[in-house]
Amino acid sequence: THYLPRHWRGRAHTAEVQQAVNSMFTYKVLLFLEELASVVLTPFILAYSLPRCAGRLAASGFSCITRFYAYLVLDPFLSLVVSYLRLQFVFESTFLKAQWY
Repeated sequence: THYLPRHWRGRAHTAEVQQAVNSMFTYKVLLFLEELASVVLTPFILAYSLPRCAGRLAASGFSCITRFYAYLVLDPFLSLVVSYLRLQFVFESTFLKAQWY
């Protein structure tokens, strides 16, 4: 996109305009550095904090996982799919009607 307010036109050489432009791009640089830091630090955080709470997660999450697997069906075109997310499209005259199956 092109952002050029009217009061900047013809004044690109002034310190005021340069400072305004720099203030907009500082945020993008900091955002990039934060994203880069998260990519580097996340594996270390998970490696040290996840093993301590893995027992609790397994105990509480196992029932959720087994319920999830109970609704899996094998679709020949899509592989494993959660059954209540599949739609069957039925053409009735000129209308397209979706039904759950």
